[in-house]
This record gives sequence, C-alpha cells and structure tokens, in this order.
Amino acid sequence: MVYSVVWMKESNSVWLTEPSFHLKDETIAQASSSDLNLFSNRDYRTDYSDYVTVTLSDGGSAADGAGVSVSGSTVTITQEGTYLLTGTLSDGQIQVSVPDTDKVQLVLDNASITSQNSAALYILEADKVFLTTAAGTENLLASAGEYVAIDENNIDGAVFSKTDLTMNGEGLLTVTSQTGHGVVCKDDLKITSGSYDITAARDGLSANDSIRIAAGDISIQSGSDGMEASSDKEGEGYIYILSGTFDITCENDGIQASSDLSIVNGSFAITAGGGQVNGPEHMDFWGMPNFGGFASENAWEEAEEDYTGSDSHKGLKSDTRIAILGGSFRLDTADDALHSNGEILISDGTFHITSGDDGIHADVNVTVDGGVIEIAQSYEGIEGHEILISGGEISIVSEDDGFNACGGGFGWYGGGSGSSLPQLRFTGGTVTVNAAGDGLDSNGDLIVDGGLIVVDGPTNSSNGALDSGTESGGKLQVNGGTLIAIGASGMAETFGSTSAQNSMRVNLSSTQAAGTQITIAAEDGTVLFTHTSAKTFNSIVFSSPDLVQGETYQVTVGSETTTVTLNSVSTSTGSGGGMGGMGGPGGMGGGPGGRP
Repeated sequence: MVYSVVWMKESNSVWLTEPSFHLKDETIAQASSSDLNLFSNRDYRTDYSDYVTVTLSDGGSAADGAGVSVSGSTVTITQEGTYLLTGTLSDGQIQVSVPDTDKVQLVLDNASITSQNSAALYILEADKVFLTTAAGTENLLASAGEYVAIDENNIDGAVFSKTDLTMNGEGLLTVTSQTGHGVVCKDDLKITSGSYDITAARDGLSANDSIRIAAGDISIQSGSDGMEASSDKEGEGYIYILSGTFDITCENDGIQASSDLSIVNGSFAITAGGGQVNGPEHMDFWGMPNFGGFASENAWEEAEEDYTGSDSHKGLKSDTRIAILGGSFRLDTADDALHSNGEILISDGTFHITSGDDGIHADVNVTVDGGVIEIAQSYEGIEGHEILISGGEISIVSEDDGFNACGGGFGWYGGGSGSSLPQLRFTGGTVTVNAAGDGLDSNGDLIVDGGLIVVDGPTNSSNGALDSGTESGGKLQVNGGTLIAIGASGMAETFGSTSAQNSMRVNLSSTQAAGTQITIAAEDGTVLFTHTSAKTFNSIVFSSPDLVQGETYQVTVGSETTTVTLNSVSTSTGSGGGMGGMGGPGGMGGGPGGRP
C-alpha cells in the first residue's frame, strides 16, 4: 500500500491517505509535498540586500537609514524592508509595527537582545516577518524576568509575534525565557533553516494557526510542551514537519497539535515528563500494582481522573490525526509515546520507544503499513479501537497487553465511544510481542490474514497469548500468514472454525522453562517453524499455510515430542484453555481510551 501526502484545501491541513481512509464530507486534493503551498519561495530565502544596519547599544542604538525609530532601549521598525541587527541590548526590545500589507526581514548578525520584563522581539503588526540568522553568527533573544504588560496584548514569550513569522538562516539563534514561552506566534510559524537552541519555562514553540518546519536543527528544553499548535478554529492548530533535527526535553508533551500532526521526515529525540521511569502506577483488581493481571474498575476511574487533568507527558500528540511518512524517532515518555484522540497512520520510519504507558495509542484507528517500530518498554504496546497492521517490523515489550483493540473510552468490555466492535487485524508485516498481559487482545474481532507473528505471552493464567471478544460477537480467525503464540494455558484461546487457514493448539502437561526451544515439523521431519521461548509457558498456538487437515505433525518442546493430527481447521490437544475473551479493563482486555 502506498500513501500519498494530501492537503485538505478547506482546512489547510496535511495528512496521509489511501482511498479507504477518506472521511465523509471532506474534499481531498492530492499533491506532492512541494505543491502544498505550505512554504513559499520567500520562506526559504536567507540572502539579504539593500538593508538598513541597526547597531544596538544600551541607550545608544542607531540606524544608518530610514524606517527605524529609537526610544531609550526600544528599537521600532516602522517601514517595510530589510534590517540587519548587530550589537547588544541588555534590557531592551525590538518592535515591528508596519502596515499589515508590508513585509519585514530582520537579519541577526551577532545580535544579543535581552528584555527583563517583556519580549526581546515583539512583532505588533505586519503582513509577515522573516527572522534570519546571518551565516556563522551566534545570536540571543531572551526574556529574563516576569512579564509586565506594555499594551493590551498578553506578551508571554521571548519572541512574540501577532502575525505570520518565518525563521531561517545559516547561523545560531538562542532563545531563552525564564518565566514564559520561547517563541509565540498568533498566526503561522514557519522554520525553513537555521540552528535554534530554545530554553523556556513554558512552551518552546507556540503557535495558533500552524507550525510548519521544512528544515533546521532545533533543540528545546521546556517546562511545558516542546512545541504546540493550538486553535479552537476548525482546521487550524496543525503541525507539519517536512524534515529537520529535533532534540526535545520537556515536562509535558513533546510535539502537540490541536489538529493534525503530519511528519514526512526528520530525526527526533524526545524525552517527556522525565521519561518512562515517571509513568503512572497501574493497579490490579485487588488494588496492587498491575503487571499483566486484572485491573480494577476503581483503578480505571482514578486513571480517567488523571488523564483528564491538565498534565500530559506524551511524545507526539494530536487531537485528530497523526500521520507519519518517515523519519527517525527516539521517544522516552512518562505517558503515551504517540497519542491521538482520532487516528494514527504510520507508513514508514524507525521508532525506538520507551513509555510509562502506551507505546502507541489512538482513540479511533491505528494503521501501520511500514517502518521499524521497537517498543522496548510500555504498559500496553499498541492500543486503538481498530488496529490494522499491514506491513513493517514491530517488536513490543509490555507490562500488560501487547496489542489492545478496545472501545473508544473507559468501561468494561471496551464499551467506549466506538459504535462498532473493536478489531485487531494483521494482513502483513513482522511482529514480535513479549507481553506480561494478553499478547494479542481484542474486545471484538482478532483476525490474522497475513504476516509473521510471534507472541511470548503471559506466564499467569489470568491472561492469554490470544484474547478476543467472541462473547460479544467478535471473530477469532486466521486466514493466512504464520503465527506462534505461547503462554499460560488457563485463559488460552485458539482460532475459530470459521478460519480459512488451519491451526493447532497444544496445551502441555507441565510448565516449560524460559529458553526452551519449540520445533514444529511435518511427519517426515520437515521443519515448519522453530522458536525459543522468552519466558515460561505451557500452551502453544500455531498456524501456517503449511498445515494441512488430515496430516500429522510433531511438536517438540525441549526433549519431549507431542504428535498432533489435524482433524479440523482448528485442532486442540491437551487440557486447559478456551476461556479467553472476557473483554474487561486492563488484563481482561480493555483499558482507558479517550484520554487527552
């Protein structure tokens, strides 16, 4: 499957699509990223000429041309044009106040501007401002103290712009704000080149309409979000990243959009909320810490209160949709590493995730078509109402479920906002799961149509390597691909009789040790599959296109061999199992959805 980058003209937002993902009543215009009109040629230009030089000095700033007024330590740009700023203001401000049809370019040439009680750069009015760093220069824009109102605007950033702002250049810009945001833009904020080192008590980058980044080397340390685009207007508040290098350490969310978050490429290192070591404590049915067991209803109520509060510690977050075409991601988060209140689409990229909660969570759909995703630490690996895995390489380590297809909200049996049964479906890809809870869990359908899936499931009998919502009308089917799922036998499920591909379940008479080799061979000795267990187990479920009804197979576990004759599309041997699919919260198949 190939995704296209598309631009919704009506909402000016960008996301990935293929025909089945089109939403009703939305006009979709397909285009390449260069045709999206998200960046103009002027946004990329870092050259400058015919400029006025402004030499900054405490109490003595001066310009060598028109369009500049100086009052004490405040320098105001009053005409359209290009202005080169050099020198130092230890307590001053650059203001831009020109007609809203005029464009201004500010070139920082080893400029250092600090304001003790306001923005170092305050853009009051213009059509658009271009902030350029000259090649080889180091520049500073800083707010050093509490913000004091100087007019009717709530200035709360070291850079504060009421109009469109583009940042580019070939130098370094350091932005610091001791009590507020780093860069604030009330319209569209764009970065097309340059190096940026941003330290802020609140958000590093904050914009209303959008944040659009084509390139750049961006380092952010923030006491709130790394970057946030937020608007209550439909289609605005989106973030689009074409490329760049991002190193973000933040107290709250790394990159947050109130609309779509679209990433085409780039390198991302994000630590949110101190990382996975600061994740929430998950309680079991008896009020004890939960490591793959039943979760209590009170625990989920407490979790709901926590997640609906003001604090959020996620890596990539969107209120509507996260779409990722590629890139490199190292995400260490106290909360979900990727979180969408709508859907998540991943077409490519490499991901290394350690999370104190979910690795990937969407209230609606999660679709993975490619890429390499390593979730090395999580409470639950991948969670959504509908999960489709059609490609890529995915490995998951989880304290509870590896995959969890559940309802769109809190409640038993996944009874959230979803109007249809949850579904977990595999049509391709390579998947490995090491789960303390259910390995593959769906409160509705669990369907395997293709791919290679290896599950080292739970060691306790309150969970199963496979867990479906068959009691709620869901299907547990295998129609293609190769799967082996091992774990405890107490709740072990196997595929149903409506499957198109044969499968076997073997419940063993004794628990086998971690590191035990499993070999499945045809009667003539031809080896179909081998696997070395990551933990103890006494149940095996296996399905492969090579299995044929009426044929006999040898299942060797360690030094002991069990003979299995496939007498039906779904054959079981041994005692135990068959009690899965209870569909409750936590270890019983559900979990909180609909979280901020």
